[in-house]
Amino acid sequence: MILNVPLSGILVGAILTFAGFSMYNFKLRYFLFPVLGVLLVAQFIYRDTASTNNIVIILFASTLSPMTRKHGLLAGTLAGFLFSLITRNSQYLAAGINLYHCGFAGGVTVLLLDFIRRLFYRNLRIKFYCQKFYLQTIHFEKQLLFKFQRLPQTFLFKLNKNKEKQSISERNRSN
Repeated sequence: MILNVPLSGILVGAILTFAGFSMYNFKLRYFLFPVLGVLLVAQFIYRDTASTNNIVIILFASTLSPMTRKHGLLAGTLAGFLFSLITRNSQYLAAGINLYHCGFAGGVTVLLLDFIRRLFYRNLRIKFYCQKFYLQTIHFEKQLLFKFQRLPQTFLFKLNKNKEKQSISERNRSN
């Protein structure tokens, strides 16, 4: 793999589980932001980006994709951050990191973040401000995703245009 982590039983199992669960309606853009949160924790708190445990946590961070889709990319990054912290600090309860342990940590993460969101929404001023900020963030994220989706199309368009110019110039030279 990219991080030069040796394949082990838990890692192969995590890859196959991830592939199996990802067959139904998987969107990579909603998976990348929880992974960003996990990588931030791995890099700045635990300093072990290239470990088997971290790769397993990254693969099982797909648990948080529906939350990212519903509450936005920033919430997904925060969820990935908390997911990694909860997973790493409670792994001793289940004798290591596995599918069930990561599912438990994902459930606790979503419950915790939803509880915090509901506490904020009790106050009407905070609710209005949060909704306004949320709508602005979602609008910005949609613009950003649209630009990223257009980038390959414009690149391919430029390549096709350059090929057409070359073929026209070759025709002119031959005549």
